[in-house]
This record gives sequence, C-alpha cells and structure tokens, in this order.
Amino acid sequence: MGIGSALTLLAAIVGFLVVFDWNWLRGPVGRYASAQLKREVAITGDLRVHPWSLSPKIEAYGLRIGQPDWTRAHEPGAMPMARIQRIAVQIKILPLLRGQTVLPFLAIDRPDVRLLRLKDGRANWTFGPSRSDKPLKLPAIQRLIINDGALRLDDRQRGALFIGEVNARERAGGRQGRFVLEGKGSLNRSVFLAEVSGGPLLHISPSRPTRSRRGFRPGRPASRLRARSCAPSI
Repeated sequence: MGIGSALTLLAAIVGFLVVFDWNWLRGPVGRYASAQLKREVAITGDLRVHPWSLSPKIEAYGLRIGQPDWTRAHEPGAMPMARIQRIAVQIKILPLLRGQTVLPFLAIDRPDVRLLRLKDGRANWTFGPSRSDKPLKLPAIQRLIINDGALRLDDRQRGALFIGEVNARERAGGRQGRFVLEGKGSLNRSVFLAEVSGGPLLHISPSRPTRSRRGFRPGRPASRLRARSCAPSI
C-alpha cells in the first residue's frame, strides 16, 4: 500500500469516527452487558464517545441495571438495582493492550442504587456464583467522583437497613489532596454518618488493583473510617 493510499484510508477512518452516531451501539452494548451480568442492562439516554486520545472517554446517560431473576420471589415489583443519570469513564489504551485495565477517571452522577442480601447469602451485587467467597476485583481507578448518590442497602443476613446518600471526591489539600467518601442517612432507623478518607486514588496501580471485601481502602496511604450513629430524637 502506497503512502497516498494509506493517507486516504486514515482520512476515511477519521471521517467515519467524526460522523458516526455512537447511539447506534446502545442496543448491542446493553445486550452484551446483560449477558455478562445475567440481568437486564440498558442505556436509555445518549452514548457519547471521545476517541481522540490514548485515554478515550465514554459517557452514558440514563444507565439502568436490573435485578437478578431470584429477587422476583422476594421483592415483587422491585426497582432496578441501579439507575444512573450519567456515568463517564476514561480508559488507558496502552495498559489495556497488556491486559491491564486502568481508569484515570470515573464519574457517576446521581446514582440510585438498591442493594439486597437475603438470609441465605444471595446478594444482588454478586455477578458470578451466588456464594462466591472471592473478593470483588476492581480495575485500577485513579480518580473517582460520585455526585448526589442515593443508596438503599437491605442486608437481611446481618439485620441491617441503610437508607441514605453517598458522595465521593478528592478534596484539595497538601500536594495532591485526599480522597473522601461520605455517607449519611439512617441505619436501622438511627441517624448514621460515615466518612472514609485516605490518600488520593492515583497511587493505585494495575499491579495493586482495588479489592473490596467489606470495607474500602483507597490508595497506598492508610485510610480511616469515622462513623457516628445515634438514636433519633422523639
């Protein structure tokens, strides 16, 4: 292939990406995600892709993740597991070619999440075997933002019901700031406030991906948890 033909092909690819309507992929992406997660996944709003970078950015609006089939017998007419107004994610291409997933940026706007665990251990946040003891393996997320999150956690195995709000961001301070995740609401009808904080997430690398079993441990610096629960006033 000559230089002229190569430039023509490159120009055609660039032109295709410029005019391509990424919303055409909402259906295929939703069907693929549904097959992988064993529940309905749909993008009801726009799908936007910004490909001109070694860390391309993807934005999905109106993301809906349904409940697993077994919840119908225990929660008839249950709301979806998650409804997210907007999710934006960046992914690094070069590590991905080596089989490593690195997300420089992940923003989740106005998520409404409903988590349920039954007494027998089945949990709707488990996407593999129902009673797997393996910790959840997450990609390396270097900056995480959660805006105006709503969370309902009904853990019938532990007898705990949390209903409240969740926000996460990096706050300014020092050289790189610190990561802070805040939750406030009610835990078994008592007022509950919690804060998980630590070093910025940019310390996380593919060789040390985030793993979560019970708590949240951001970055290499020691994180801390402050929680306060008190009985409601009458």
